[in-house]
Amino acid sequence: MIIRTPLEDSTTNTPCNLIAPKDVEIFERWFNQIDVIVRSQLSTYSISRADKEDLYQEVMLKLFLVLPSFDFSKSQPITHYVSKVVKSVRNDYFRRQRRQQQRQHSLVLECEAQYQDFKQFNPVMDVMILRNNKEELVLLIGKLSPLERTIITFIMHDYSSSEIASILGKDVKTVYNAVQRSKLKLKRALKSKALK
Repeated sequence: MIIRTPLEDSTTNTPCNLIAPKDVEIFERWFNQIDVIVRSQLSTYSISRADKEDLYQEVMLKLFLVLPSFDFSKSQPITHYVSKVVKSVRNDYFRRQRRQQQRQHSLVLECEAQYQDFKQFNPVMDVMILRNNKEELVLLIGKLSPLERTIITFIMHDYSSSEIASILGKDVKTVYNAVQRSKLKLKRALKSKALK
């Protein structure tokens, strides 16, 4: 393991400046044994490989920082201490995961609430859009021939083709053809307006 030492003339008080060579020596002496313990314990957790690597690095960093203060003269073995650190880091990981899931869940609920608000507001928007479309449709109908305009007006008032034919004294086929021509003209006009 390579630890970079700070420059001698450096006056900054960064964490690198605070690392004593004795601390690095202690960690390097115990590194192989600690590495085996940490990796074997992390292999039992059913989490992604990247998360295991993150946990490994976090555990090793914590051990590097606290190992110099560990009392090796006591009866508590180093393996027990390392296991405690691994469990602590794992519990922190699961707490972070739970907080993140709760945050995501609250964001989903917030989005659903905003969507419900929008849906409640939507009928007003629908009415406004319909009014606007109705005004455009009236202008377009004004550009149809007099017969087509009359027939479309009857259609808009729910008259059937046969009723319109009898009122106007025209053949049903004539009324039907006028309706089809009007539809085509209106579709073309609406499509060209939408393309602009």
